[in-house]
Amino acid sequence: MNLYVEIFAMILEILVIIFYIVNRKNIIKFNIPIILINIFILLSIVFDLISVYLIERYGLHWYSYGVSYLYLISLIIVTFLFAIYIISQITFKERNSKKYLYLGVTFVTIIYVFSILLLPIDVTYKGIKKEPYLSGLAVDATFTGGALILLFDLGLIVAKSADVNSRVKRGIIIYIIIWYLATIFQIVIDFIIKPNDVIYFIGIAEAIGSLVIYSLLDNPSINIDPVSGVMNKNAFNTYVGKMFNQGIDKELAIYMFEKYNEDTIDQINDISFKIGDVLKNFDGKVFKYGDSVFMLLRNNDTNSSLSSDLEKLQSKFKDKYEEYRGLTYRIYTISSILKFNSKNELLNSIPFIINDKIEFNNKIIDVDAKRIEYIQYRMRISELVDYSIQNDSIKIEYQPIYSQKEKRFTSAEALLRLVDESGNLVYPQAFIDMVERDGRIISLGNLVFKHVCEFISKNNLESLGLKYIEVNLSPTQCKKINFENDLINIVKMHNINPRIINIEITENAAAKQKDLIFSMENLRKFGFSFSLDDFGTGNSNLNYVANMPVDIVKFDKNMVDSYFISDKGKKIVTHAINMIKDLGQEIVFEGVENEYQKEAIEKLPIDYIQGFYFSRPLDEENFKNLLTKKEN
Repeated sequence: MNLYVEIFAMILEILVIIFYIVNRKNIIKFNIPIILINIFILLSIVFDLISVYLIERYGLHWYSYGVSYLYLISLIIVTFLFAIYIISQITFKERNSKKYLYLGVTFVTIIYVFSILLLPIDVTYKGIKKEPYLSGLAVDATFTGGALILLFDLGLIVAKSADVNSRVKRGIIIYIIIWYLATIFQIVIDFIIKPNDVIYFIGIAEAIGSLVIYSLLDNPSINIDPVSGVMNKNAFNTYVGKMFNQGIDKELAIYMFEKYNEDTIDQINDISFKIGDVLKNFDGKVFKYGDSVFMLLRNNDTNSSLSSDLEKLQSKFKDKYEEYRGLTYRIYTISSILKFNSKNELLNSIPFIINDKIEFNNKIIDVDAKRIEYIQYRMRISELVDYSIQNDSIKIEYQPIYSQKEKRFTSAEALLRLVDESGNLVYPQAFIDMVERDGRIISLGNLVFKHVCEFISKNNLESLGLKYIEVNLSPTQCKKINFENDLINIVKMHNINPRIINIEITENAAAKQKDLIFSMENLRKFGFSFSLDDFGTGNSNLNYVANMPVDIVKFDKNMVDSYFISDKGKKIVTHAINMIKDLGQEIVFEGVENEYQKEAIEKLPIDYIQGFYFSRPLDEENFKNLLTKKEN
């Protein structure tokens, strides 16, 4: 019975090794300890079979003892290599910690191997057939030592859980559980059940464990994108890490095709499949990074130009798939990945490159030192956004709004600012696009609303001559289901009258959100009022504006400027003013900067003026001082 179990284990282990050999091209990162583990598992099974054969055939001689010791030593080496593999997968903060662990485990293993060689091996004959079964102090020491090393491995994984990849952690824990279960079964069978046939579980447990490791950690299918057939984002991240660890430089190209709102998932997948089909001809490694993004890596000592090779591939794609001749794309090239200081810096830079505002114009863009410097600046701004949200360290400035009718400031707009480590203000144009895109604007928007409510609760607006404060609501906030509940809860928390808050909705946000009007109506019932901000910058539609529940329409600075630039612009703005006044809505002119504009606007039916002519945005104290001074 033991013979059949061991032969099955040997076949299983040979299959695992064959999987590694056949799929070596698709395995991104060969782990030398894992390869050696599989080799020594196979050797341990082979040595076990040979030792049994020699003992049965020739009895107890020096060569049968020698092979038996080789079997025991191979088992210890398997557990030693497994410990080395685990240490290699852990990220240590202390630079020398990993080296000392390697040396410590190696030293202990060498001492243990020599100790086993000094201990005796006995042979016990079990079962009806009296099959030989290795026993003795050397055998007991081997399995006790193996169990202790695996226990050390488990403790290391638990202690450093946060510093180990979750998939690696899962594979290691399963392997250790399989080994311990096999040991428990072996003890139960040998000392409790005592069957007629000898059954040996350690070999089969090792083979099953190596199959688990292969399936979870080194199976090439986990690195393949099922749609395009090329390697996936996980494979890219792993491969880039390997290149940085080994100091190997590569050229990188980031290929992106343009997606359209009307594109279905099937259409995007079809494009990805066909692009992947052509990119497989690339002289390097190809990865699918996102829905419409591919990464291409190759040696940077190639004679041909990366840009020219990519243009040839793009031409080949259009020739082969004529239905996508009109597909637009953009490609970024990086001549050396080692321009970046680390793997993490490169990987963290990629989203900023992908989300660049550059149009899809079928051009190849070189990511040079200047662009990398800009990307690093954007990364610092992103970190500042996270810090500001986590620590509630945003700053609000207020820009007063002048009433033509009352000849004084009657309201103000609240404007968001971040503060960097040097105390300098960072303005929205530096971060608003990224936080709109990734959703952090929701947290920032709620913080702005909270700060404004705190300002109102601490100050008597009426004594400052103000009727309300305007607060911007972003398009992304408008997409959030029941976003109005957030605003209502913040107002209730600060116990203020919602009528002294005017919410600004941008024209584009209103046009894209069909359910927004319903939410606006709910907020109006609660007491809020609304302004349509940046009128003239989007797809201006006066019929649409007429149906919106807004009290005020704010003309964008560019539209205001057009009134003063040309007769045509003056006519368009005048027409828009008349239409909006006919609808019974008030108008704010934004971006007024000089006396000439102010005097001209005084002759128009404009209700409010906002701009640098009166005041730049001010912090709370200076804003209150300005209002108090004007009142006096």
